[in-house]
Amino acid sequence: MLNSELLLRDYICVGLPTTTSTPTTPTLWKPPPDGYIKINSNGAYDQASRNAGLSVVARDGRGLVLGGLAQHSPTSFDVLHVEFLVVQAGLFACS
Repeated sequence: MLNSELLLRDYICVGLPTTTSTPTTPTLWKPPPDGYIKINSNGAYDQASRNAGLSVVARDGRGLVLGGLAQHSPTSFDVLHVEFLVVQAGLFACS
């Protein structure tokens, strides 16, 4: 048996819960009106470790990326704090 097969068998034997999700229709990015910049931001939070990840991207009306960032936050307090950090990062991207 290959090493990868052994690892897969061990993983399955652990009995970790599996999650299923209903497929969704992807949301397509819509450009801003001419002369405007659109800033999209997102955050993710792991409650157990209090780690968070932030991402921001700025695009013009043609969809060209004007700037962005991806950032790790090792000391986030909760989901609301992460949302604040994401908005703050988006505003700093504007300035």
